[in-house]
Amino acid sequence: MKHFGLIGKNITHSISNQLHQEIARHNGLELTYEHFDVEEDEIEALINDLKKGKYDGFNVTVPYKEIILGYVDVLSENAKEIGAVNTLSYKNGQVYGNNTDLIGFSRILDNLNLDYQGKVVYILGSGGSSRMVYYAFKKYGATPVVVSRKGGSSSYFGQMITYEALSKMDHIDILVNCTPVGSYPNYGTPYEPVNQVIELVIDLIYNPRKTILMEYGIKSINGIDLLIYQGIASESIWQKKSLKDDFVTIESIKEVLK
Repeated sequence: MKHFGLIGKNITHSISNQLHQEIARHNGLELTYEHFDVEEDEIEALINDLKKGKYDGFNVTVPYKEIILGYVDVLSENAKEIGAVNTLSYKNGQVYGNNTDLIGFSRILDNLNLDYQGKVVYILGSGGSSRMVYYAFKKYGATPVVVSRKGGSSSYFGQMITYEALSKMDHIDILVNCTPVGSYPNYGTPYEPVNQVIELVIDLIYNPRKTILMEYGIKSINGIDLLIYQGIASESIWQKKSLKDDFVTIESIKEVLK
């Protein structure tokens, strides 16, 4: 039996354990999956456990998707381009870092079946998830713009804008929330539009199923599909084989997680 886990901070309410048990059930696998709610100085001990074979892989979530780069020997191409890692594995004496969030988010963009060419996408937040979303939309031909409290320029994002500047836009094609604001149990919203038309809201939060921010979009989706797709992609890396990710499997897992 293989052993996996999630490394993060304030992840008490994560459902990753249930997710990976469901992925295992659909693929005839047996595994354990733990949540490690740790401080930054505790990460090294977990990496050492990975190297010793105590664990077979880790997922990484906020706020450590960029910090974890310092523990990785080999980066996948997508993780290298994004500068953030959410999946760790170990082989041949080296720690490997991948970004399966990009795989999952790309599946979501494909499923939406939209023409992203020329669309302006406003991304709330500037952390590891924001880097992934920014990279994905550029690949799909959109123009991503990161929104942060102070705005300014970034070596990765280029020119960022403030929330005040965002509020002056009459029309927003796509708005993506990459911040934790709005999630259970604190709820709230990272942004309150005033007399704005927002065509599509994508909120990476999956609990609650409909955030306050999602109510502002003509169309909106939450982060449950991203959670499932990236989990399957992570397990495929760890299990060294392709796992089921068809529509029926995804919907079945989603119903259990709900």
